[in-house]
Amino acid sequence: MAHTALDMAQAFLKAGELDDALDALDAHLQAQPDDDAARRLRARLYNGMGRTAEALADYSAIKDRMPEDFISEANALVNDGQSVAAIALLRDAHRQNREYARLADRLIRLLMDEGDISEARSIASYMIGATLSGYASWGWWVRAADLAMMDDDPHAAAKYYSLAIRHFFRPAADLSPMAKNRVGGWFCARAAAHSALNVPRTALKDYRTAAELIPDDASIRFQIGVLTFQHGEPAEREGGREMARDAWRAMSPVVRAHALVGLDPAIRDLLELD
Repeated sequence: MAHTALDMAQAFLKAGELDDALDALDAHLQAQPDDDAARRLRARLYNGMGRTAEALADYSAIKDRMPEDFISEANALVNDGQSVAAIALLRDAHRQNREYARLADRLIRLLMDEGDISEARSIASYMIGATLSGYASWGWWVRAADLAMMDDDPHAAAKYYSLAIRHFFRPAADLSPMAKNRVGGWFCARAAAHSALNVPRTALKDYRTAAELIPDDASIRFQIGVLTFQHGEPAEREGGREMARDAWRAMSPVVRAHALVGLDPAIRDLLELD
């Protein structure tokens, strides 16, 4: 059986022979210029070879464009330093494919990179309404919560983290290690929102739950120690300071720097951190 140019291109790609694959795709598209699947394949190949201009030309020439085509073209634009154009492309694509989650997520990430948190929040809110159940629901709740914290809206952040926790949370014994890390992270994030709302005891409760799920995380123990030292009962405060100091010694320099974000320098001095 004779092999077509497209068959040969796919065989060359599997073998890692990119130049030969490109030659075969060129030949195929010369004969069948309306073959969108082959053009997509060549666009991805061009993009992987760093030939962004050719990749963009192929993406724009696809007749029946699918959401993934817009995502791929946007990624090529970003790689070419054209983030603003990538956002414009995905905005238009999102209007045509409102409930396509990967497209919305890529647009949100680009908007976050550009500092346009307001538009990103609007898209996340729409996706929450468009999503009925399952993984996507809690994924969008968490994204909306993260964006709310970036937008200095801890009240909304706490609400969305609570929705995700309520949807996903089970007794620790029923959670896989990966799920414990995920949910523990949400409890920490909600604790930060509660701290921003000036309800430290609620934040402390969240950190303690997180510590039960992720007992080896010294940064969580540090936050528990700091909040106990600041807001615990008088008899608890010295123990809180010692917990914070012990956790501090267990943390790497990078984790220490993150833990100090937002911490009152006076409290740091009172804790007598090394």
